[in-house]
Amino acid sequence: MSAKLTREDLISLACDGQEIIIARNVPHAAIKHISLFPTHEERQFALRCFWVPYEMVGICQKQFLSPKGRAGKIWQFAVLIAHGRMLREMCAWGHDPRVSWWINATAADACKWWMGRYDSYLSAIDASFHHWMKRKCPDCCHEQPELAAASRYGFIQRIDVEGLPANCVSGVLTRMKEQEKHGSRESEFFYKNAKGIVEPRWDYPDIDLWLIEIWPLVEQYGWTYKEVCELAFHKFGGDNTMVNASVLNNSKALKERCQKELGLCLSPLAQQRKGRPKKCDDVTGIAWFGGKVYEKVAERAKSPDPKVGSHGPAAFQKLAEMAVNIEPFTRLLDKSSKEKLPVACPNLKIGDKKTASPPPFFVAPSS
Repeated sequence: MSAKLTREDLISLACDGQEIIIARNVPHAAIKHISLFPTHEERQFALRCFWVPYEMVGICQKQFLSPKGRAGKIWQFAVLIAHGRMLREMCAWGHDPRVSWWINATAADACKWWMGRYDSYLSAIDASFHHWMKRKCPDCCHEQPELAAASRYGFIQRIDVEGLPANCVSGVLTRMKEQEKHGSRESEFFYKNAKGIVEPRWDYPDIDLWLIEIWPLVEQYGWTYKEVCELAFHKFGGDNTMVNASVLNNSKALKERCQKELGLCLSPLAQQRKGRPKKCDDVTGIAWFGGKVYEKVAERAKSPDPKVGSHGPAAFQKLAEMAVNIEPFTRLLDKSSKEKLPVACPNLKIGDKKTASPPPFFVAPSS
């Protein structure tokens, strides 16, 4: 029998301000549900990776389904996207909590592992959004914090007045109008970006943002720049506006862009994978990805679970398809995203039914 969980216990499981807000206000059913889990890791995972996104859907309601460019409410959408991407990765390895849970002996370790994956997607989405804002509004990165903040307010005011709470907008406008009378530089930067400026040239923003957001997969599974280049070509190669994008057919150009402009480096595992990969036999698309790449990665990263080896190629294939289907976060904001975001409502039926093998190369801590 699991120990009773109090509201205070639930709050202690949260890791940031918005999670604390949700923990303070989730219905009693959430506390009852999370109480069923026996370990701290399982309870924290259920709260952070399921109840928080689930409650966000309830809070936003129709606004969530039609964001209308609410860039100021990034946190509302980011948690759902991170949840959806984590869930698709779980399903690639045969872990679908909508169907059953892990065996009890490994549940705590698995939950801790998957929380890390959820956080990695959340971090990538945040990095993508801030890169987009920096390129659209260079003043957002001004060396003087107060001018950078004023620029961000102006930028968001211009692109999405509904993205900020009414009291916040009113307060900012009042303060900026008052400062304008005294020739304040803050008001100067605010109005400059609120009225619109000539944005710097940015070639292929969708490629840049896509790269940032798929990087949790690239790092975790030891993919190389050449393999990312192949995935990028599969995603963007049919777009006539991308015909001159060198990163789609030149892995060296992609490597330079990733490292110098986006700060994206390969994992230590990928850096071990030297040499040219085997040439495929007249196979187009990414149908070959799983078998070819997993074979190379598995040579350098052995899993203690023998089932992973047999399941790995199929899982890698699904992960590659997932990467290709990922859309930049800003596509959701401007309503052009076609990415499917599965949502798993908290499952009240928790059993010890044995599911598929654990994620690749995951070694449980020694007891």
